[in-house]
Amino acid sequence: MMDGPLAQSLRRQRDVLNARFAIAERQMTIDRDVFSDALMHVAKPLFDGLHPADDKLFDRCSTVVFDAVLRLTGLGYFAHHGELADELAQLFQACAELLARAPRRTVTSLIHALLRVKQQNPRQCRLWVEKFAACAGTATTVDQLRDLAVVLAWRSGLAQYRTPALARLDHLKTASTKIIFDQSCESSEDYISKLTAHPWPPQQVSRCVAAIGGYSGLAGTFRDMPGISVLDDSVIISSGDGHWRLYADRFGHFLEPVPQAGNTASHTRIPASYRKALEPMQPLTGLVKTDGFLAAVSSLSYQVFIVV
Repeated sequence: MMDGPLAQSLRRQRDVLNARFAIAERQMTIDRDVFSDALMHVAKPLFDGLHPADDKLFDRCSTVVFDAVLRLTGLGYFAHHGELADELAQLFQACAELLARAPRRTVTSLIHALLRVKQQNPRQCRLWVEKFAACAGTATTVDQLRDLAVVLAWRSGLAQYRTPALARLDHLKTASTKIIFDQSCESSEDYISKLTAHPWPPQQVSRCVAAIGGYSGLAGTFRDMPGISVLDDSVIISSGDGHWRLYADRFGHFLEPVPQAGNTASHTRIPASYRKALEPMQPLTGLVKTDGFLAAVSSLSYQVFIVV
């Protein structure tokens, strides 16, 4: 049985919330047990520590969270992602002050950002949540929360966010950047200058930093031997009817589906400075070099190797 401030708020709005629930049930399949458990896990810790100025503001916040949990239940997110309720609870508690001031924008922004990271890089989602919760207290507006979400997505391995993340770093406080990048000694300004200038840490000798893809029959990405090409200074990987733009930097890599292959074909001439690093991947079916890294395809594994 739920008790405390949240239960009191729900009782005050019983008729309105029951009507919202009935409408949702006509539009989606709502598992009542899943909804009840999710609401308890997501909302109760938040509202136990939330202290809006009056009941009206409190009820406005609880209605927004109620609606969000109800919709996520109907869309099946809690049933398919057992950790989602705990992740949302952690984020909501970390952003309690902003949530009390701007509940709908805050809740919507947090859910959208979390689900995007969960979809694009589920292995690093836990890192994203923990760092977001640690930094959220430095944000004074919802826009700063959104900036923080983008920077942390990049830091958590989603390399496609590098450019927008760098543009948003100036909007964040020094305390946030130190937590995001695990800094201790170096000044934030110097560190960010290095991040902006160099996608990769300085290398004494070339080395392979990642191997992506692999044969789909062995839980990889590519059904056919991948080919690589260049389009607008980006590496494009093609396999069968599929094409992907490869984003890669010091924090991770990401394959983004694109409609076409590149217009500059690959070759197999290995630059002298990369020969030692590429020797274990031989024989190669193609390689391309961009400003940031070299990408090479091995005929033995259907993998694309990133070498810097």
